[in-house]
Amino acid sequence: EVSDMISDLKAALSPIKRMPDEILALIFEHCLPKRSLDNPGFVSPGCTRGTTPLRLGRVCSSWRRIAHAHPRLWCNVDLSICQSKEIFTKTLPRLLNWIHRSGCLPLSLTL
Repeated sequence: EVSDMISDLKAALSPIKRMPDEILALIFEHCLPKRSLDNPGFVSPGCTRGTTPLRLGRVCSSWRRIAHAHPRLWCNVDLSICQSKEIFTKTLPRLLNWIHRSGCLPLSLTL
């Protein structure tokens, strides 16, 4: 019980917890894969601009709050349209959420 409390206190005092949200948001931007100038459709394998903000938000609640509040992370939409009802149950709600999080910034859409 005491060791759990000590672990919790150490976690609360870690440098990442004391970093300002604005700095973390800038670091998150640098986590976005860069598109190749020779092949604009290419991004790093296994990591797309469309999954990175979601992955960052899964680390902890404070990272999720920061990622959701930082519109630049949500300006790139990689959309795969399929011929099924899934477009109405999953794709459309996700797209609307993504657009909302991008705020007033212009969107880049990849189909």
